[in-house]
Formats: sequence, C-alpha cells, structure tokens
Amino acid sequence: MPAKKIISKQKPNIFEYVDHILFLNDWFDYLKSEERISMRTISEKAQLAIGYLPMCLGGKRVLSSKALLKMAPHLKLNGSEQRFLELLVIVGTSENPDTRLRAVGDMTKLQAFKKNNYKELEVYKYLTNWYYVAIREMVALPDFDPNPEWIQGRLNGRISLADCEEAIRFLVSSGFVIVDTQGKYSIPKLALDCKEGIYKLSLGEFHRQMFKFAAESIENIPRAQRSIAGHTVAIRLEDLGKVTDILNDAIGKLHLLGQNTTNPDQVYHIELAAFPLTQKKVKKDDV
Repeated sequence: MPAKKIISKQKPNIFEYVDHILFLNDWFDYLKSEERISMRTISEKAQLAIGYLPMCLGGKRVLSSKALLKMAPHLKLNGSEQRFLELLVIVGTSENPDTRLRAVGDMTKLQAFKKNNYKELEVYKYLTNWYYVAIREMVALPDFDPNPEWIQGRLNGRISLADCEEAIRFLVSSGFVIVDTQGKYSIPKLALDCKEGIYKLSLGEFHRQMFKFAAESIENIPRAQRSIAGHTVAIRLEDLGKVTDILNDAIGKLHLLGQNTTNPDQVYHIELAAFPLTQKKVKKDDV
C-alpha cells in the first residue's frame, strides 16, 4: 500500500487577519503540520493548563494578555508578528472601546497591515472622521464647492482648512467621491467593503461622534432646525429584534427620502438607537 501523501499547510500571513481566534486556529494547524509542534507542547512550555488553549480557540474562554505573554515566545513569530497578535487580542477581547480603537489605530500604522488591508484602512479612516462622511454627503448640495473655505463655512467651523483639504483629497482618491472631466463632483453608489471586526469598531466610533453632536444640538441648534425624540418602554430582551426591525424600516424610509430629494440644502444625520437603561435580573439558578 502506498504511503499517504502529506499535504503541506501554507504558512498563514498574520497581517491578513483581523480576528486573533481565526489566526491562532490556522497557525496551530500550520505548526502541527510543518513544524511538528502541537498545542499541547506550547501549553507545557508556556506553563498553561493543557485544556486552556483549546477552550480559548473554541470560544469558551477569553485569551488573557498574561497567557499570551507566556505563549508568544513559543509560537515562532517574529517581533512585528508578535506585536500584531497582541493588538488583535486587544481588539477581540477588551471591553473598553477606546482601548480597542487605539489598538486598531496602531495596527493601521504597520506597513505589512497596510499592504494586505488597504480597503479596511480606507473604511477605518472614513468612519472614524465624521466630517469625511459629512463632506461626502455635501457633494449632493447644488451649490457644492470643493474649496476648503466653503466647506469649513458650511460645517460651522468645526474643522480646520487643512482637514477640509485632506478630506476632499481622501474622498476622491479612495473613490468615495467622483470628479468627472469637467470637474463636476458626484457621489457614486458605493457599499462599504470591510472585514467585520474593524468595520464594527469604526462604525461604533462614528456613532459615538454623532451622539456627541446630537447632545450639543439641544443647546446650539434652534428647535425648528432639529428633531430629537425618544421613547422609554419596558420590553422583553427577546423583543429587541422587533425593535431593530422597526428602526431598520425607518432607516430604509429615510434612505429613500434622501434618494428622492431634489435640490437639497442641508446635510442631516439621523441617529436612531435602542439601548437598555436597566440590567436584567439574574436568577439564582443562572449564577
């Protein structure tokens, strides 16, 4: 009987990943196949419980920074790869949104990440700078002028002239805005293309910025120019999906309103949100 052919595993490129669990699962498969190093061996060298890593990689436990520090020297990763793995773990496990966003910011500075994730970088930059989104929508105004002074004036001086200039350059170079041969600006039909982890973090930061402006508008914007409404109600957690459906339906109608509006004269951001004000009571049997 002929010997079974061993299929070599391709070495995973950590800089193509945005999820530390996916990477580690692929990396341990590679180490076992090509380096003959098992997860058990690494656990023993790192002085970790034998069942700890399998539980982490199976989503049953959270990989701690302390465990990562013990394990990293035995993973056969170089310095920049180890640093990137640390950042991936922070993005995937930290409860603090500012900490996660800083980690993503550090990831975007690495050349190897830029090379493999340029689309994710574009979406990250677009969403974490609220005025990029606002200026893109301003292109739909009949009197739009790409001059930084005009943009700054319409944004009530919230950003500098340098920021206005950089925003226009970015929007055009990244394809978020199109300029034709006659110099006319327009907005293409473009869906954001990004891996879920970075997209979610970037979108979360965008909403945080918009919530801040919404709160400020109560004091700074005349009532006739704003609409802020909300409703507090007691529901079951399982009914949150119904709430989400209602909000999504409203967003869809707002999208159609924008598409069918001719000669718009303002850019508005409409923020719909649903979040708990209470904590669900924990039964004794659930503890």
